[in-house]
Formats: sequence, structure tokens, C-alpha cells
Amino acid sequence: MNRLTKKVPFFFWGLIPVFLFYLVANINEFSNINIHDIYFVMPIYMWISFLLLLFFISGLGYYLSYYSEKFKPLFFLTFLNVILIISSLILLFLVPEFKLTLPAKGALGMMENIRIGKLNDNIRFYGFLSFVIAQIILVLNLTISIFRKN
Repeated sequence: MNRLTKKVPFFFWGLIPVFLFYLVANINEFSNINIHDIYFVMPIYMWISFLLLLFFISGLGYYLSYYSEKFKPLFFLTFLNVILIISSLILLFLVPEFKLTLPAKGALGMMENIRIGKLNDNIRFYGFLSFVIAQIILVLNLTISIFRKN
């Protein structure tokens, strides 16, 4: 298991070219965020550049902790962090967004559109939530590794 956990920084750094390719393929796309009555439209490259920065910092933190003599992160928290990152990326990027039927035909079509819209919002929310929890676990894991005695 020790050999596997030492490759975690390379997992995070390996995600960087994947997201760069995704960025080049979808450079003109926009992300729509609707919070109550406020509607934001942001270019996708802003989200991807933020993810690239987070993956680089995560990989650097794990690299410095695993290859130093003093700091050793906990295996369970490292494993949980990687699993949550993978699950959040699957929820945010690989799960297809369910399409609304426009124009809605009658009351049943409108109800179906509302249900599909809520499902899309829930998928995005849980993907974002697992990503945020993974980053909190990363900070917790690196902090524990600093103050833990070997």
C-alpha cells in the first residue's frame, strides 16, 4: 500500500493534461449557474483553470509530504480524498445532463421538465459537494501529517 500512496501526487498531476485537453475542446462553452433569482454565465475556462490550480497544489502537497522524511499523511484520508475527487469528477463531467423537452406539451411535460431540471441541479450539487469535502480532507490530511509523530 505504501507504493500505491506514493503515486497519489502523480494522479493529481496526471489530471492536468486531461483537463487541458477538455479546455481546448470546449473553449467556447459557458457554464450557467442559477442561484434563486440570480443567473450567472461564466466561461468554462475559468472553472477549468481553477481546477488545474487545485490539482497542482494538491499534487505538490502530497509530493512534498510523501517524499520528506518528517511528514507522512494517513493512508485512509489519502484514499478517501482520491475516491471523493474521482466521484466528483464523474458526477460533474461524465454523467450526461438530462435534456429538457422544449416546448413543454401540457402540464405533464412541464412537470417532467421541472423534475429533470431538479435532477440536473442535484447531480451538480452533489458533485461540487464531494469536491469541496475532498479538498477539506486534503487540508486535514496534510495538517495531521505535519503534527503527527512518526
